[in-house]
Formats: sequence, C-alpha cells, structure tokens
Amino acid sequence: MHESKTVISIFGDSGVGKTALTKGLAEAMGEDRVCVIHADYYLQDKGEKSLADLSCDFALLESHISQPVGTLCHYPEYDFVAFRRINLKSAWNKFWLRPLIIVEQMYPYAKADLFIHLDMPWEQAVERVLRRDPPHWAWRKLLAEKWKEMASVRDSDAVKRLSHRLILDANLPIKDNVAVAMRYIIEALKRSDVS
Repeated sequence: MHESKTVISIFGDSGVGKTALTKGLAEAMGEDRVCVIHADYYLQDKGEKSLADLSCDFALLESHISQPVGTLCHYPEYDFVAFRRINLKSAWNKFWLRPLIIVEQMYPYAKADLFIHLDMPWEQAVERVLRRDPPHWAWRKLLAEKWKEMASVRDSDAVKRLSHRLILDANLPIKDNVAVAMRYIIEALKRSDVS
C-alpha cells in the first residue's frame, strides 16, 4: 500500500459503467475518506483525432498521488477533441487527496494497490456509448466513426500483466457490483491493517 493511502484502479472499456461504479463506491466509503481521480485528464498529448493507442501520463498521475493526504492537486487541462494537453495545471479542476483513492480510467493504473476490472464485450460497450451520449458529443462521434481502431481493454498488455484483479460483469446492476467490490476492498484493507 502507498504511505497511509490505498489506491484502487477501476478500469474497463469506454461505456462499461466505470463512472457509475466509482460513484457508488465513493458514496459507500464516505466522501470524506475517498478521492476520485478521473485519469482521462492525464491522457498523453496525441495531437490527432485518433482513438488508437490512447495512453495515460501515469508519471504525472503518480507525482500527484504520491503527495501527502490532504494535498490539493490540480488536474491537467486536456482538449478531448484535439487530443492535446492545454495546460499542466487547471485553475478550476482539482481534487483533495484522501486515504482512499479511486483512479478511474480505461487502462489499469499499474501502481495501484487493488484492481477492479469492469468488463463486457467490446461491441456491446460501444453500443452503450452510442445510446448514452448525445450525437453532437466529440467522443461519441469519434467512437462511432473509429471504434474499430481500438482494441478492447481486456486484450491490452497492461491488463494481461496484472497478477490479480477483481473482474465484474458490467451487465449486472451497479448496486450488485458495488456490493461485490466493497467486499473485495474491505477484505484487502483488513489484510493490510489499513483503517
């Protein structure tokens, strides 16, 4: 575990329900104890409208997570249409580090303590995004046009390298997955004597 912090990586393909699961877990854990980091803001600067090889600047993310509990961290500013980082530090988009940290992103954060993989067939996840997002949203447009450029997260080397992870069926109700994930987290915290 990180010094006095437990980092939980929630990952899976776009559209599988990571945000809903993360919100449910944050509510169950207590918002005074948990901080949620939406790692999409840490995407690498690609400078092109491509969905291939989307990667995260995990070094920058780690520099924030490694700060002491109680530190105010600023997300980088990112343009999700141009796939470019606008600024290293956002004036308005920020979070406070807490003892429990949930990192939500498509790919697992390798330095996390616990890994929760929300999974469903890739084609089904794409259909979900196309139903969920308004037609004018940039991400929906790109996904509709270019989803075949992206492989499913489950096939990535980052996922294959994980020695352990909780795999949840994204077709199950969120409340059921929150309950299973909470049991997994509580058991892990007991084993590590983290309060």
